[in-house]
Amino acid sequence: MKKTAILLSAILLFTASVNIDAQSKLRFGVKAAFSTSNLVSPYDTFNLRPGFSVGAFVQYKITDFLGVGFEPVYAISGANRIDPLSIHFTDEVLLNDVYGVPFKRHNLMFSSIELPVLATYSLQVGSVGINFTAGPSFNFILGATEYCLKENMTSFPIELAGSPHIVTDVTDRFTYYDIPLVVGVGTEFLLGGNNLSIDLRYSNGFKDINNVESKPYLLTRALSLNICFGLNGFFIK
Repeated sequence: MKKTAILLSAILLFTASVNIDAQSKLRFGVKAAFSTSNLVSPYDTFNLRPGFSVGAFVQYKITDFLGVGFEPVYAISGANRIDPLSIHFTDEVLLNDVYGVPFKRHNLMFSSIELPVLATYSLQVGSVGINFTAGPSFNFILGATEYCLKENMTSFPIELAGSPHIVTDVTDRFTYYDIPLVVGVGTEFLLGGNNLSIDLRYSNGFKDINNVESKPYLLTRALSLNICFGLNGFFIK
């Protein structure tokens, strides 16, 4: 009986020490990012579109130098001045009325859930800590919207009927997921027991997200400035 009590006490002490050690290596908090994204086709690279993402992160430090993290976010991205024929079969999308007045530009916006799984290597250079980040992101496209703007490009004074802006849901023109590779570099600060990290990341998609048959492939690209604020200092002492 006494030996059993001693064994149970030892197990409890070991479990407590493991939990304390795990907590000291665990980081979690909120994050936000400002981004510029684009689409690349074999024939053209479209214009950059500003976007953002908001969400959370959790990271576990395997060693003093290496950590692994998970960062679920809601993101807005896309591309501006795309070639509409890359996702439409006919040229009717280029015209908006019986006069044949063409659209001036076609912009595309995605809303998605992004789930990056990232490894981070930390290096100390003098008094500055540098973090190198890399890993895949599993992105799920929730919706795609095309924004078109009318413009009278004829030599006749034609009055454009209706709103000059046309908004079209084109979600079915794209696959529902993308798996880009994310790489980045940044630094980290300690603020009152909580960590603040700032890094610059580049995302490169390798999967064709164009769901329209017989049309050129479309690959995603993005550059983002990420800010992560840890909250573990409020909960783990």
